Amino acid sequence: MESLFSVYSGKKEKDKSFYNKNRNNHIKVGFLFYLNKILFFIIVFMYFAYVIELSSKWEKWDFYINGGAKRQLDTREKE
Repeated sequence: MESLFSVYSGKKEKDKSFYNKNRNNHIKVGFLFYLNKILFFIIVFMYFAYVIELSSKWEKWDFYINGGAKRQLDTREKE
C-alpha cells in the first residue's frame, strides 16, 4: 500500500512540476512580449518628442540666422 501511494504521489508531483514549468515559461514569454511592446512605445514616444524638440530648435535658429530680430528692428525704425 505504501509503495503504491509513493508511486502515485511521485506521478502526481511529476505532472504538477511539468504544469508549473510550462506555466512559468508562459508567464515569462507573456511578460517579455508586453515589455517589448512597452519599450517600443517608449522609444516611439521619445523619437517623436525629439523630432518636435528639434523642429522647435530649428525654428529658433532659423529666426536668428535669417535676422528675424533685425527685421523687427527694421520695421520699428521705418515706423
